[in-house]
Amino acid sequence: MENDFLFIGNSSEPGATNQKIFMIKTNPVGDIIWTKSFVAGNGCHSSSIVLDEDSGFTVVGSINHGLSENVLLFKTNSSGDILWSKEFVGESAGISLKKTADGGNIILGNKYDIWTIYVIKTDSNGNSGCNENDPGVLLSNKSFQIYNVFSGSSFGYQVYQPIVNTGYQPITSTTLCLSDGIKNTTMNILFTLSPNPVSSTLAIATNQSLIKIVDIFNVLGENIKYLEFMDGKSDIEINVSSLDAGIYFVKVETENGSSVQKLLKQ
Repeated sequence: MENDFLFIGNSSEPGATNQKIFMIKTNPVGDIIWTKSFVAGNGCHSSSIVLDEDSGFTVVGSINHGLSENVLLFKTNSSGDILWSKEFVGESAGISLKKTADGGNIILGNKYDIWTIYVIKTDSNGNSGCNENDPGVLLSNKSFQIYNVFSGSSFGYQVYQPIVNTGYQPITSTTLCLSDGIKNTTMNILFTLSPNPVSSTLAIATNQSLIKIVDIFNVLGENIKYLEFMDGKSDIEINVSSLDAGIYFVKVETENGSSVQKLLKQ
């Protein structure tokens, strides 16, 4: 975006009850470059936005269905046009969004009925494999005017870091879903993981080319293990017994490229 600005917020037309999400891009002096508005369900609401490496944008918020509300996640290109959208069912709303080192997304949200904090991890295409639908987020056909003074029912949000308060009572965690259906970010699978799930020794093998680098990431996108093989190997074994139980992502770089697969540690 160079020195341009992007604003995101929520708006309702006079007399309307359903909210839309709007995006406004301006140059450094505030001149409008483009405006977009988005509609989904009985209304939608934005909470956080990130700038992607491809100069597009990923947005998280909520989608309303009258008696229920779910997490909404969608991606646009650099011009604000919709590329894909996802909805995660569970009477909940997405609050904050961050990119992870494997190119995916991590969403912090809350569940309305008991005010539970939860986390959703997706791949780069918004797939989590858990309670997800395609909500069909659409660009609104009706353009809108931007004036020097914002008034009425439009308001914006600042992207912020989540704050964790550990006071009052202990925080407990519950795994709601461990999906084996996450779609790989690279469709060309260059290697196999065995066994998966794994408890101690992980075998990685490829019959296409030699393995050069292996990275293992946790769900926060943190690199917790890095292995480099200067001469290349067709198969390797890694002791992962020290890893905590949970989901990890294994990235393997070979002579023919790289790909990522999900690993479940028992």
